[in-house]
Amino acid sequence: MASLKENGYAQYAHGGTMRNAHRVAYGVLVATIPVPLTVDHLCRVRHCVNPAHMELVTQKVNSLRGD
Repeated sequence: MASLKENGYAQYAHGGTMRNAHRVAYGVLVATIPVPLTVDHLCRVRHCVNPAHMELVTQKVNSLRGD
């Protein structure tokens, strides 16, 4: 089951809980997301789940790149 949240991010039922779909996609298709990194959508499309459009960065870098 999947849906869009009010903030534009996709969510996906994974392991019995709703999780951000882009984080599930990255974790399953690329690698585990290590603390303290976060996933940055290079395409700027919040509901995108294509790992080729994602890069692991610090929260500070992600914030600086945002709108």
